Amino acid sequence: MATKKKAPVTEELKIPKPNIKNIMLTIVGTTPLIVNRFSERAMDEIEKKQTSPAGSKMAKRKVRDPEAEYEGSIYLMKDGKNHGIKAMGFKNAMIDAAGTFTEFPKTSLRRAIHIDRDLLKIEFDEKDLHMDRSVVRLAGPSRPADLRYRARYEKWSVKVPLKYNADIIDKNSVVNLASLASNIGLHEHRPDKNGTFGQFDVTEVHDA
Repeated sequence: MATKKKAPVTEELKIPKPNIKNIMLTIVGTTPLIVNRFSERAMDEIEKKQTSPAGSKMAKRKVRDPEAEYEGSIYLMKDGKNHGIKAMGFKNAMIDAAGTFTEFPKTSLRRAIHIDRDLLKIEFDEKDLHMDRSVVRLAGPSRPADLRYRARYEKWSVKVPLKYNADIIDKNSVVNLASLASNIGLHEHRPDKNGTFGQFDVTEVHDA
């Protein structure tokens, strides 16, 4: 039995111009912020340990340097001076908030909201920056305790430049979702990880 040939498509494919909007949010910390960048020094030590023969000096753990670990935990902007947080961490907090506190599909939100940079600058006073010393439990059957030395900002704020597709989500919803993201939190010991750190208020909203 002969099969029918499909008629050629004559309609032109038309894709509407995306309705992209830009806003600038200012978030101000309501709890301290603890960051933990995986430093080059830490990666070098892991590489040496994993590539050294068993029993060699390289394979053994080195003496801890709390000050170096603290400094290595800080995210530095491209100028090498200003401190930052991961932009993707803020976006992920918004996406997780959407799945937890709203019915908005997380996959749609991931495509609708963007932050076009890697790090966001932290505004803080030097007196509010300290070394945080925390006890953590390592992975493994015995779960031994270990210490972590990380940067802690007592008071902090960040400007967040957001791009969003207004055909998918409106401005008020973006701002409300950013506010809900505080319940997820940013970086270490945040509410999403049974902590209280990295929470914030959205204090300013400007079209950009």
